[in-house]
Amino acid sequence: MRVAITTTLVLLVIMLTAGCGGGGGNGTSLPPGTLAQSTDGKVAILGNASAVPAGVSLSVQSKQATQLSPAPSGTAFVAGALVSPANTVFNQPVTIKFILSSPLAAGEDVDLFHVVSGNWLQVNGTVVNIASDRLSVSVQINRVSADGQFALLKI
Repeated sequence: MRVAITTTLVLLVIMLTAGCGGGGGNGTSLPPGTLAQSTDGKVAILGNASAVPAGVSLSVQSKQATQLSPAPSGTAFVAGALVSPANTVFNQPVTIKFILSSPLAAGEDVDLFHVVSGNWLQVNGTVVNIASDRLSVSVQINRVSADGQFALLKI
């Protein structure tokens, strides 16, 4: 009788724990094609997993203007991100996508900037894609700058 109860308890424990484990990380799964996403969902890095160099764990945080280097004169902050690790060179282009809290006005022009040697510079060779509802902006990038800061700025 004692053996039957012990065996039953062992089997019950095995059955209850059979589906546990896995997942790792922060416990959230990312949509297909999403390589990294900020916890608030305002910034994502999209692309093929093969774009990220082996051994690199990509992450992104959305940032407000006050959390980044000051924007250059003649521009206005729209959205910002801190991507890590800094200096990552992707095996193929990836897309950084910003979800905006309010739509860009018709005719507003934005561009993607990154910090190089302490100065904001436009990311060369990029095409800025503004969604038809003007609530998201996507730009392909090939690398992360030395400090990982990116900003969408009105120009």
